Formats: sequence, structure tokens, C-alpha cells
Amino acid sequence: MMPSVLTEELAAVLRTVAQADLCEPSTIAKAHGRAVAEQLDQLHAAGLIMRQAARRLDRTRTTLYSISATGRERLNAYDGGFRHRLTGSSHVPPIAAPRTAHLTTKGLYTGTELRPYNGRPGAMDAFALPSRMGGRLHYRNGAVVAFDSALAWSEPA
Repeated sequence: MMPSVLTEELAAVLRTVAQADLCEPSTIAKAHGRAVAEQLDQLHAAGLIMRQAARRLDRTRTTLYSISATGRERLNAYDGGFRHRLTGSSHVPPIAAPRTAHLTTKGLYTGTELRPYNGRPGAMDAFALPSRMGGRLHYRNGAVVAFDSALAWSEPA
């Protein structure tokens, strides 16, 4: 079970996960020079990091770790708190910023760039012609006419 206060060892592993977002346990272990499976389990149990199943390029399974919002808050509190008073250190390695998607919409999309364009004579003439799909002609008004390449065809009524 995770202690209520981060230890230096757990904070170091959490800091590595924050810097190398979506990384494998082997990457974290290389950064520390030792196995960190127990620390990762403790941090995950406390909700400070998240696990995600993934596949490598060779299709083998792996687990990727990333820091959670709670983990980021706890690490910032740890790095900004008593640790600096004890060590006198003012340098803290930067923590990866949270990823955000900018998916907000600014009104309804109307498609104005797709409307008929009258800026040049003849620019929209092609839209009056049907689309050929296999042996049929599909017109914009919804009419479908069978087409035989050997025979002449006429406009739909």
C-alpha cells in the first residue's frame, strides 16, 4: 500500500514517469539503474500513475505508464515543499505539461466554401454533369440512368 507521503525513491520514479510520458517499465528502470516494478505498483495503487496496455512494433504486448493529474499535484507539492528546505536545492527538473486537446467549436460549420462559385464563367459547369458509377449515371437531382457505352444516352426528364 502507498504511504501518505512520497519518499525520495518514489518521487524519483514518479518524476521519471512525468518526464518520459507513456514510457515502458524498462525505460524507467534504465533511468534508475535498477528494477522499479515494486515502486510502479505502489504509485499505481495510489492513483499517481496510470497504466495503459499497448503493443510494440513487433506486436508483442507491453505496458505504458503516464502520470495522473493527482500524481502531478503530489509531485509538485513534494518538489515545492519540504524537500528543498532539507536539501537547500533550488533546481527541480521540469515536469511534462499535461496533454490537452483543443476540440472546442466556435459555432456551427456551414460549409460556405463548398457552395456554388460564380467568380469565373464556367467554373461550376462540371457540377451539372452526372457521376458515372459502374454502368450507371448518377445525377445531382437523384436520378439514376443505366448507361451503355455502345449506345447514345440522353438527359433524364
